[in-house]
Amino acid sequence: MKDMKKIILWIVLVITAGTITSCLDDNDFNYIEINDLKEDENGETIQNFDSEYSPFQGEELLLAPTFTFTIDSINPDVSYEWYINGIKTDVTTPTYRFSSDVIGIYEVTFTIVDNKTGVKFSANTRINVQSAYAKGWMILSEGADGSSQLSFVKMKIATNENGNDSIYYVGEDHDFVPGLGSGPQKLLENFNYVDYYNFGNSVVLNDEVIVMQKNKWVELNGNSFTREIYTEEEFMDGMPANCEPENAVMTYTSKCIRDKEGRLYFNTKAAINDFHAGKYMSDPLFGGQLFKEIYATNKATSKAKYFLALTKDDNSLVGIVDDGQANSTSEPYDPTMNMSSNRQNGNQVPITETDASNPQFKNISYNIINIFPHVIGESKPCNWVAILEKGGQYWFRDFTLELAYGNEKINIKADNMKVVSSSMFTNYKDAVAFPHKKFMMIANGNQLWYCPFEAGSNGTGLKLKDFPSEIASISYKDIAKYPYSGSKPEYNGHIGIGLTTGEFYIYEVIEEKDKNKVPTGIATLKQLYPNENTVDSNFGKIIDVVYKFGTLSNTISYNIN
Repeated sequence: MKDMKKIILWIVLVITAGTITSCLDDNDFNYIEINDLKEDENGETIQNFDSEYSPFQGEELLLAPTFTFTIDSINPDVSYEWYINGIKTDVTTPTYRFSSDVIGIYEVTFTIVDNKTGVKFSANTRINVQSAYAKGWMILSEGADGSSQLSFVKMKIATNENGNDSIYYVGEDHDFVPGLGSGPQKLLENFNYVDYYNFGNSVVLNDEVIVMQKNKWVELNGNSFTREIYTEEEFMDGMPANCEPENAVMTYTSKCIRDKEGRLYFNTKAAINDFHAGKYMSDPLFGGQLFKEIYATNKATSKAKYFLALTKDDNSLVGIVDDGQANSTSEPYDPTMNMSSNRQNGNQVPITETDASNPQFKNISYNIINIFPHVIGESKPCNWVAILEKGGQYWFRDFTLELAYGNEKINIKADNMKVVSSSMFTNYKDAVAFPHKKFMMIANGNQLWYCPFEAGSNGTGLKLKDFPSEIASISYKDIAKYPYSGSKPEYNGHIGIGLTTGEFYIYEVIEEKDKNKVPTGIATLKQLYPNENTVDSNFGKIIDVVYKFGTLSNTISYNIN
């Protein structure tokens, strides 16, 4: 019996093996070949779909990605899905017309569905909708009737073929803010501190633009350029009848106006993320003491707890304290001002001389042409560079100051003077200091000059260009190569030049450097505007030009937003 069972088992095994072999020989499988997307020469499977777009508010953006299947490449059986910030839309077409009506950052996902297999293929992009006026060049002109006219040269950032981001200028809007006023004098961009302390990502205005004019100063929304307030409305008991504002410094927690006679009016903000949470005192500071000028500081450093003022009676530099702090810049957020921290705001403090027998900041024997802040960075002392003149000779003075603990004095950390060529100042018009690159650009009549201001550099200067008419105003755009910039490269500075005859130019300033990347004192210009996008680069009687950074963080580091 056992032998019979073994025989039957072997017969079954042989029949089964034969059946399997027969199946293999017939090769009769029913399987589906998986469709896939072809890669292009750059390894991309979905083309014409950039990783980032930066349309202006209201600008039409048509997303039209393309692809090719490895199977059914001519007429693939597919359907489409589009997602905005993870939420599926009702769009089922291969293109998507994105609405850029609302400023913000959006994540958009494009999905291809292979209907035969249900397999999905997706790609993402980031769309940063921004105001056309978030960043760019502001130009203040005077109309034939004396009116203030504000124009704007728009700017975008794109990724070039090397993967780096490049800046380009995409046209201009002329006299685009009606009813500003008359008697234009100067432009000032005022920043909020929201970049660093965003208070739970609440929607807060990053900057404002102040149009200084004889009629009355107006403060404009930094995105829409609509009027927020007239400066005279910010006085506690009304603007004094004898106050004719001429210049201003707007700091982290305070504002200060200098009037035509030299009186200072002070405003301590009630909240650091609100431009108008505070009032100017209607009585001038220090019993009406007169000052020749006040000088802007950089609130992008926590050390910027004061700004500089030049007294009228004895030509001395002093500090005016601005040391307020928010109640809380972390959860739970409270941006209102800590009253005990700002009790010394508006106090005048002296600069302590290193050699009392030979003071350098008191009873200054030089004529101060201007003072510029430079080398901006969190937790760094305040650095300044001044243009000085005496008897037809000129100097650059590069100095570092720090407010002492207790806010009772300002200490000198460094102080260097160097003679510079008077050829750059025979018909002086304007100057700007590039804070990160550490060179000065000087407008001398119709000439543009370049000169490094660090101690040890050549002070002869280099004339870069002669323009067809005299220069009315110049401004700078400078970006640091900072840790905040990550792997981004160092960017050359840009300079904007407005001529008295109305023409406006933008150039990239390219410094020559030695093998150790130290500037040699040689620089060249590359024209960026006017360009192929330009319709009309004449802006009438130019009074002032200013580059608008848009946010405080853009003043110290590269930021595509």
